[in-house]
Amino acid sequence: SLFRLLATTLSDRIGEASAKMRQEVVSQNPKAPPKGAGGGAALAQTAAKYRQLFGLADDEALLLRTTCSMRKETNAVKEANVQFGEMLLFDSFLCFDWKVFGFHKQQTIPFGEVLALLRSSETANTLEVQAKGCSYELTIPDNFEGCWHAMEGCRRNTNARKVHDQRPAIEGGGFEEVDDEIASAFAQGSRAQQEGSELKDMELSPADWDLFLAGAKQRRFLQGERVLEEGQPTAALFQILAGELRVELSLKGQPAAVVVGHRTAGDMFGETSLLKAGKATASIVTDSDEAIVMILEAS
Repeated sequence: SLFRLLATTLSDRIGEASAKMRQEVVSQNPKAPPKGAGGGAALAQTAAKYRQLFGLADDEALLLRTTCSMRKETNAVKEANVQFGEMLLFDSFLCFDWKVFGFHKQQTIPFGEVLALLRSSETANTLEVQAKGCSYELTIPDNFEGCWHAMEGCRRNTNARKVHDQRPAIEGGGFEEVDDEIASAFAQGSRAQQEGSELKDMELSPADWDLFLAGAKQRRFLQGERVLEEGQPTAALFQILAGELRVELSLKGQPAAVVVGHRTAGDMFGETSLLKAGKATASIVTDSDEAIVMILEAS
């Protein structure tokens, strides 16, 4: 069943997640730097894999890849849950690889169906993707400006190609699709591509994805609010969907807790307690203005 598969997957990944945590727990732990950006060579090496994953044509160029979170809005009603994962920008498609607790779900939005890309005046690093019949609130934490310009360039070029294909060819005339400003935006966007691990073969069907999410819940935490309290019983798995958390330890002889690590969007914690129903070995505290955390509790 789905949940037996989940238990097996979590067991396999405990070592990996725990090793990652140990690497970050040091005596003078600065905030973890942003994930590295890759250039054109890295994109070229992975483009074929992602084209196959999303079922795209071989001539679709992968322009950038970055992390993001998103909520869908239909008929002026936004979904309660936020989805987190990677955004991949192709010439004619906006693609997403959503991830929760190691499982994947793909989503593709053709730029031919995107009516506008509107930057939010209320929320930082956030834009609204207006599509036919719905819209998407998209938050991009890294290189937001470069990503927005690259996406807008793809949208304009897709619409320009559509108009060009629908009208008779003009004798002796060329069709100028990319100006210097858009070309510069593509260059900025490419630098936002992030190097990540290979995709795991853990895709779920839409029905299984909905069933899985029905067993989890999302919570918002404000800055300074504790997600976990050191020493308290816990039997849950956590994944950060947006925001940042810090890891604190109480040390003998120290009047205040010591910050020993940081967690950012996409990171998981609590996997050992989920399987062994133990006590929290550290306190997890909201470090950003707010954080959204997916919580899967043991039944």
